Amino acid sequence: MFFDYHYLFHLFPQIIKAFPITFFIVSISTIIGLILGLFLAVIRLEKIPILNQLAIVYTSFIQGTPVIVQLFVVYYGVPYIFSKIGVDTSEISKLTFMYIAYGLNTTAYTGEVIRASIANVPRDQFDAAYALGMTKYQTYRRYIIPQATAEILPNIELSVISLLQNSSLATYLGIYDIMGKAQLVGANTTHQIEANIDAAVIFIILSILIHLSFKTLFEQKSEVTVNDELVSESTAVFTLSSKNMIKKGELKYE
Repeated sequence: MFFDYHYLFHLFPQIIKAFPITFFIVSISTIIGLILGLFLAVIRLEKIPILNQLAIVYTSFIQGTPVIVQLFVVYYGVPYIFSKIGVDTSEISKLTFMYIAYGLNTTAYTGEVIRASIANVPRDQFDAAYALGMTKYQTYRRYIIPQATAEILPNIELSVISLLQNSSLATYLGIYDIMGKAQLVGANTTHQIEANIDAAVIFIILSILIHLSFKTLFEQKSEVTVNDELVSESTAVFTLSSKNMIKKGELKYE
């Protein structure tokens, strides 16, 4: 069929109905990636024996293989493995496997982003935190990660946008997200070009919204960072004097 711009408006409402599927794939996978990625980064930074080597192999596998391969491995491989130990996975939805596959993919990239950002935090920041009596967990949670966030956010934004684009691969496993819905209605109406243009417009709009969201977060973080820098000198003096007070038992971190 020849291009008919009327179908751009006619097909758009049908395609946009699949937005929740794409939204949940991106949102849940990003949350999984951030949580597991943080643990992965800490394992790499602390060089925990065995776990560090496993993390390197895992990251290399994810970064060295196409996303579609990872989807097939999870979708077909996980049920096969569980079937060998007597666990029935037939009741698990396709979307659940998509969350797992995309979440594991995002974990590898997010972990490297967080690791590199934390590694750029000056070592004396760790020493200052330890001097105040902080544990390693408190140091990361209250002191190091907040400082690294400004560097992490732009890279996480790219990861989320990449995940949004790769979510269209779920179509190959029968998931009717935005791209899958576009393919379906395009085939039914024989207006594939118009349907794909509609899908492209939706992806562009979503990418812009993601960018604006992260830009707002980054600007807010930058304002906090500037305010922190204004008191950095007094904090340094306090830290130096605190070391002697801690040794004397006059100051404890609560």
